[in-house]
Amino acid sequence: MLFTTILLAGLASAAPALSSREATTGLDPWEITSVFAGRPSGRPGSGTNSSLRINIKQPNTINVRQAPTGQAVLPPFEASCTWSWVAAGKNFPVGVETLCIPGSYGNFTMTLSGTNQADFTVAIKETREVNVLQQRFVRIFDGDQAFKVGDGLWRQNCGGSGVCSWQVAAGSLPIEVHQELTESIGSCEDTGSC
Repeated sequence: MLFTTILLAGLASAAPALSSREATTGLDPWEITSVFAGRPSGRPGSGTNSSLRINIKQPNTINVRQAPTGQAVLPPFEASCTWSWVAAGKNFPVGVETLCIPGSYGNFTMTLSGTNQADFTVAIKETREVNVLQQRFVRIFDGDQAFKVGDGLWRQNCGGSGVCSWQVAAGSLPIEVHQELTESIGSCEDTGSC
């Protein structure tokens, strides 16, 4: 009996704990609701900046804890991230974490990698933070989405003058992006108030 107890205790302590990245969030994926990119022709009077805009929606209501007035939640929200850079040369804004125009209930940041509007990946980070009854709750999620001309999702249209635009193929929106919970501080389980 003692041997069985020691064996079970040893096995339990040897089992790896789930990291927040491995834990299942049970949330609906984010939704990219629109993406548009443009490059001017370079002709006089046509403008000098290239641009990229991505709109994203966080569709989930995340329960935080029970409060005197009901369940405290992090509600759904939408945000828009935009970049503008000088079109001449190789100025695509790679590696710069950009704060999206936030909603009231959290924020998204996006970081680009790749070569230009025709072939890039966007790393997406959602940060939610709230204090309820003097307890801090933080949820951070990460995800990414690739856009490449020729993949069937991302389309390029260029005119004879050199002006180009890129957008998502018709019927492909919204684009679902599966996020992973990468950091969690405070939970309703901690306070027994789920």
